[in-house]
Amino acid sequence: SGFIRNFEVKAQDPNDTFREVRLYRNGRLLKTWSVTGNSIAVDFTDINIFPAYYYIIVQQNDDNDGNGRMDEAISSAIWFQ
Repeated sequence: SGFIRNFEVKAQDPNDTFREVRLYRNGRLLKTWSVTGNSIAVDFTDINIFPAYYYIIVQQNDDNDGNGRMDEAISSAIWFQ
């Protein structure tokens, strides 16, 4: 058995659409969702018995800074002890 951790990720950008949401636990990719639209919501649950930190990366469909990669938003770490 472990601790059930429920999360809800929401993102909105009236000027661009989203393509992907990635969930990381302790620095490792845990799950990826393909999304569409300029307003998204993704719910997820994780069961883990250990202390952990999570973060989310939301990828958009544009490259406004011209670095050759799609723009991303990265959450702060979410810590569980």
